[in-house]
Amino acid sequence: MDAESRDLERPTKTFALRILAFVAGFPKTRVSDAIGHEKEASETCYWLELCEEASIGDTAECQWLLKESSELLAIFTRIGKTAKSRYRKPRS
Repeated sequence: MDAESRDLERPTKTFALRILAFVAGFPKTRVSDAIGHEKEASETCYWLELCEEASIGDTAECQWLLKESSELLAIFTRIGKTAKSRYRKPRS
C-alpha cells in the first residue's frame, strides 16, 4: 500500500462510520436503505444534499458529511485523472 492510500484510509473509514451513524437514526424505509448502501462518492453527495434540503437527520452532522464527501470526491477524482494520464503516456 502506497503512502497516498494510507493517508486516505483513516479519513474514508471515519467518513463511512459517520455515514452509518447518520442513517442509523432514519426510519426504516427503502430510501434509508438506499442511502445506507450507497458506495459511489458522487451519489453519496447527492443523497446528503437531499437530506440537508429535506431537513432529514442531524443538521450539523449532515453539513460535516457533505463537506467531507465533497473533499473525498475531489481527491478520488484527482487520483483517477492522474492514473489515467500516467496510463496514457507512451512508455520509453
